[in-house]
Amino acid sequence: MSVAQLAELAGMDVDSMVALVLGKRGAAPAAAKAPARRGRRAAAEAAPAEATPAQAAPATGKKAHNTRTREGREALDQAIIAFLKEQAEPVRALDIRKGVGGTAAQIRTRLNVLIEQGKVTYKGRASGTRYKAK
Repeated sequence: MSVAQLAELAGMDVDSMVALVLGKRGAAPAAAKAPARRGRRAAAEAAPAEATPAQAAPATGKKAHNTRTREGREALDQAIIAFLKEQAEPVRALDIRKGVGGTAAQIRTRLNVLIEQGKVTYKGRASGTRYKAK
């Protein structure tokens, strides 16, 4: 444990902690401060009320999709199929994401579901995979 960590746990500043440990009598202890909170909740409380980048709308100007609900998943599926039908050639998942919005994980998941349902076909592997609506 470092001196800074020990001072933080004791609610003191580092100079006061060093003075206490070395036994310097003339050193006045600094005002005790509340220990800093750690973790996700503390960071959220300390953060300004502005939207964080993860909460902000996608840079493409397309709306975010709520895939936690059946309606949201179906809406994203329909948007993907409509986008694919507009394309003359098979397209990458990145292009689909730019066209309909959503996250990379949402697009991959929905494409896999649409492939299982037989509504979308694919060719290639990894980043070379291209998708086309049936």
